[in-house]
Amino acid sequence: MEPYQLLIALGFVFLVLEIFIPAFMVASIAVGFFMAALGSYLGGSVEWQIFLFSLGVLLTFFGIRPMMGKVGYGKGGEVKTNQDALLGRRGKVTERIDNSNNLGRVSLDGDVWRAQSSNNVLIEVGDSVEVVSVESIVLSVKKI
Repeated sequence: MEPYQLLIALGFVFLVLEIFIPAFMVASIAVGFFMAALGSYLGGSVEWQIFLFSLGVLLTFFGIRPMMGKVGYGKGGEVKTNQDALLGRRGKVTERIDNSNNLGRVSLDGDVWRAQSSNNVLIEVGDSVEVVSVESIVLSVKKI
């Protein structure tokens, strides 16, 4: 087995290890092995292979890893959950909303919620509404 073949095999082993250690460090080492294999294949000395290995690791770790962190881990913005995710959503009235009688239901993304009018107006069945606020399990909505 030629030295470059051994270096390529080590590169693939480290790529497989990256699956189990997702920090892109092991993949950087794999790229280093591939670059050292290229140096070996082209007939470079051991010193050149070590240099290419180091260059490959450093370039990928400090060059590509920060970009992978931004893309892979989505540091773009907050994901709204729970009550925050309901604010601004639109739905349809399934039961007439009448605050004086404590009545009203709204269908929102397939779920039916108890609702009240935010400005104390009657909202009829079938009207479109927007969620203004959430208090416990009751949505405060306005007609749109």
